Amino acid sequence: MTSQRPARWRVPIGPGDQGRRIAASAWRDRVALGLIDASAGDAVDRECLERFEERLSGAPIAGAWAPGASDDHCDALLLPLGIDLPDEARTWWCWHNGIRADAPVRDRPGVPRPWPISADRAAELYEELADDRRLYWGLDGLLDAFGNPPRIYFGCAGPRDQPVPIYVQEDVETPTLVLPSIRALVLAWLEGLDLGVYGVDADGGFTATPRTSPPRHLLLGIW
Repeated sequence: MTSQRPARWRVPIGPGDQGRRIAASAWRDRVALGLIDASAGDAVDRECLERFEERLSGAPIAGAWAPGASDDHCDALLLPLGIDLPDEARTWWCWHNGIRADAPVRDRPGVPRPWPISADRAAELYEELADDRRLYWGLDGLLDAFGNPPRIYFGCAGPRDQPVPIYVQEDVETPTLVLPSIRALVLAWLEGLDLGVYGVDADGGFTATPRTSPPRHLLLGIW
C-alpha cells in the first residue's frame, strides 16, 4: 500500500528540529513586532494569494472558501456607506468572499480562531457599528475581515491605491495596529507554515508548542 504524503500545510516541528524551533520562535517575535519581509508593505496581489491557497491544500479551510465577489458588488455594498474600498481589500474579497455559510469548519472544536468573513457581512457590521466605533475608538474605515475574538480589521480609510493596514482586537479594547498590509498578514502565514509553527494533534485539531504558537490573529483556521 502506498503511504500518503503529509499535507503541505502539516509541517510540525519534531523534538530534534532545534534549528527550526529557534527559527519559528524568531518568526513569532518578528510577527509580534510587525517585522515582516520588507515587501510586505506592498499591496497583496492575486499571485501571493494563490500561493497561499496552494500552500493550504488539504487544510480544513481549503474546501470552505466562498467564490470571490466582483468589483461592482463591493462598490454596491460599500460606496453608499462612504467607503471607496482600497484595491488591496478589493483584491482580497474578489479572491474569496469569506467562507461559505454552510462551511463545517465554522463549528470545529478546538482553539478559538478567527474566520474570514464576507464583504457583505463586513458592510452590514460597518453600517451598524461605525458611529460607535468612531466615538469610542476614534477610528474610522475599519471593516471586519475575520470574525470571532480576536477580531481582525482591515483599515480602509486610506487612499484606494495604498496598502490596507491590519488591526486586531482581543476583546473590547480599542483595536491595535499590528501589520502594515494584507500582504504582510499573508506572508506571515506563509512563513509560519514553512517553519512548521502549525501542526495537528491526534484529533486533527490545531496544536503548537508554547514557544512557537502564533499570535491568535494569525491562526486563520490553520490547524
